[in-house]
Amino acid sequence: PELMRVWLTFKETNDAGLPTGESFDELSAFEEDLGSIVESVGVIYDGRVSVNKKRVFYLYGPRGESTLEESLQTIANRYGFEVEFEIKFDPDKDGYW
Repeated sequence: PELMRVWLTFKETNDAGLPTGESFDELSAFEEDLGSIVESVGVIYDGRVSVNKKRVFYLYGPRGESTLEESLQTIANRYGFEVEFEIKFDPDKDGYW
């Protein structure tokens, strides 16, 4: 399988670097949409972490799932978030654990 890491940059943060206010609401909506998308294409949403004013999502799916990246970019644009992607072959699934 391939591991896709998605880095989402928070718009507003508190002193701890976590999202606040309207940014938190938009992040929650983004995550809901992300859940729907990954479920519809058979990708596993493995987890997430928040670090350095970013949230990193870990997704596993079949090789060559380019439509996922396009769909995630679309929802990021909808809520005004900057996102970055990294996709790598990870047969042992050690990219998250």
